[in-house]
Amino acid sequence: MAVTSMANSSIRDFAKYRNMSALTNGLLVQAGYLVVAGGGAGGRGGAGAGGLLTGSTTLAPGTTLSIEVGAGGAAITSNGVTVNNGSNSTFSSFVAVGGGGGSSSYIQPGSGGSGAGAYGALTPGTGTSGQGFDGGAGSGSASGGGGGAGAVGASAASSTAGGNGGVGAITTLIDSTQAGALSVGEVSGSDVYFAGGGGGWVSSGTPGSGGLGGGRLAKIGSASPGLSGLVNTGGGAGGVDRDGGGRVGGSGGSGAILISVPSTVPVSFSGGVTSGVATSGGVSVYAVTAAGPTDTVTIG
Repeated sequence: MAVTSMANSSIRDFAKYRNMSALTNGLLVQAGYLVVAGGGAGGRGGAGAGGLLTGSTTLAPGTTLSIEVGAGGAAITSNGVTVNNGSNSTFSSFVAVGGGGGSSSYIQPGSGGSGAGAYGALTPGTGTSGQGFDGGAGSGSASGGGGGAGAVGASAASSTAGGNGGVGAITTLIDSTQAGALSVGEVSGSDVYFAGGGGGWVSSGTPGSGGLGGGRLAKIGSASPGLSGLVNTGGGAGGVDRDGGGRVGGSGGSGAILISVPSTVPVSFSGGVTSGVATSGGVSVYAVTAAGPTDTVTIG
């Protein structure tokens, strides 16, 4: 009996050693990620940016994960339509929430990853904790800016000055050159931003500017169409007056997903995915700009 017990114990110890060796020998894959949802569509208040999540996760080789890139909120052509938020983006269990859409003069601004700015006495949209910030307040006939992943949308400074969109978040997964090659994010200097809020509309005076990360400048008065958030950034559309026939708001900027792994690790996608890759210093970053609800990525 003692011999059998010792043999079983040795087998168990070997199994533990083998499992631990996967960690010590680097068999598990450390993957960095950035998940950005679609930005909100335009209304009087600046639209909110798509929610943004970033971090790292440890995966067993050959792991297959769900992946989906959210579209920006669709442009609205009627003042009688509710707000159009952006769509969620998903990487495994990480879900970034679509940005809040801008409103007309009497519809509450959208809440989402980041919230849309408010017109007049309306209540600004709220952001999702850990993903984005609230929109700014309005003042008279001026609107607040949409929230971004890095800051709250600014409130209207006066009845003739719309609030600026909140700035997005800077990523360190890619540099400015890689961002240009992969057509993702908004580059400013050497930094790459995602998920900036849209600027707030004003009837006359100074419109709010968009936040870095794909947020767009607002229009003045009855000027139309509104400016759409930049594609593959999750940026919010600029504010525009939809309270009149034929006036068109801009659409939200589509989202994006970045996945960073050692360049020796194979990565493959299902057929519906649009992606590019940049490799430098032994690290490959995959930028996914289109993926549907049934699409997947296999890592390792």
